Amino acid sequence: MAELHPSVTAFYQQAKAYCQYIDAMKDGSDDRPFTHLLELLTNLASSVLQLPADYEAVDVPEIPRINQDQWSEIARAINSVAGKGIAKLMDYYIEGKDFDNMTRADMLFDDLADIYRDLFDGIQYYQRNEQDDIGQAIWAWRWGYEHHWGEHMYTALKTVHEIRYFMEMP
Repeated sequence: MAELHPSVTAFYQQAKAYCQYIDAMKDGSDDRPFTHLLELLTNLASSVLQLPADYEAVDVPEIPRINQDQWSEIARAINSVAGKGIAKLMDYYIEGKDFDNMTRADMLFDDLADIYRDLFDGIQYYQRNEQDDIGQAIWAWRWGYEHHWGEHMYTALKTVHEIRYFMEMP
């Protein structure tokens, strides 16, 4: 197998850290979720831009995709940890009759769960450790960033930032 560009391994580590953090939300024990999410999302935003852009989708065996029930379980775990902060931000926007931003805050669980699903797909390809599968992982991460999870990430970053620095400050 050809040597990987260091940015690929770095992004894999960031994607894996994000997914592991979201998985850990199921135990509901994080008392600083918005600090951690801000760090993880910022790291993803920085490292995805370093991935090589010259990979194409290839024909490799499918990976098991996260189904709707699994996605819903992830979303519930996110809400169980982040729900109070989300509700606080929503109340702020309701008072100001800013319903677009209220909806954005309310949908943080959706943003974070969709990011998880898209990153997890690439992680599964990467972990097969075959040249074509790693190429597919790189392509999936880049394409997903450009067309789906990247939008969710920047929306989530704005929401997480607001909660962390405006709702959680003493």
